[in-house]
Amino acid sequence: MTPREIILANIDHEDPPRPGMTFSGNRINDMLGVGIGSSKKYTPKRWIEGKREFYDDEWGNIWVRMVGGSVKGEVYQPVLTDWSDLDALNLPDYEDTSRYENMQKAFSQPTDKFKLAHIGGWIFDNARYLRKMEVYLMDMGLYPEELKRLHAMVAKVYEAKIHGAGNAGADGIMIGEDLGTQTGLLFSPAMFREFFKAEYTRLIGIAHDYGMKVFLHSCGQNSEIIDDLIDAGVDCFQFDQPAVYDMPALA
Repeated sequence: MTPREIILANIDHEDPPRPGMTFSGNRINDMLGVGIGSSKKYTPKRWIEGKREFYDDEWGNIWVRMVGGSVKGEVYQPVLTDWSDLDALNLPDYEDTSRYENMQKAFSQPTDKFKLAHIGGWIFDNARYLRKMEVYLMDMGLYPEELKRLHAMVAKVYEAKIHGAGNAGADGIMIGEDLGTQTGLLFSPAMFREFFKAEYTRLIGIAHDYGMKVFLHSCGQNSEIIDDLIDAGVDCFQFDQPAVYDMPALA
């Protein structure tokens, strides 16, 4: 079987001869992974004040990290500090087809590997930064309608990414959404169903229309909504914390 066939057989439970592998170096790697190109409309900004380094992101958030410390840091100034500014929120331009040129070029070359498009985070991953994490979690209880409107705007960005990956010839997309802590979800299963499941289902359906498989990376203990994620269409889970799960139950 080719590497691509190995990956598909694993996902589709077709008794492959071995697991799919994505090791680096000269070891077995069944996948060709490619990301999305940078924007022509956005120039990153970065500056240092004392022992702290500040930088912005494409959404408009300002981040801070210790110089020489963590790579990412945390949001210092979210772009959306007041819900009255929601309608004026400028979204990153992922409808620009030039951002997918390198992906299309890589995927158009002869290969027997599974072509995986890395399209960034996902709805919760981006929306929580736009309000700042502790504010966002309160928004789930205090401003549910505004939050749903924000999620729809973020979902529009990912819809453009999915179309870009599909048109570039990807076999699958990798999305990233850290939903839990070491012991459980960051919000209730009922809140997942209220705020996320419909958009998950719609976006994953678009990916499936292109024939792409959907891989979900998620840190944390997400057992309570795995059935919901499968119901929404997730084809494969990539958990960086397998030790927090009851593995027989997960299987």
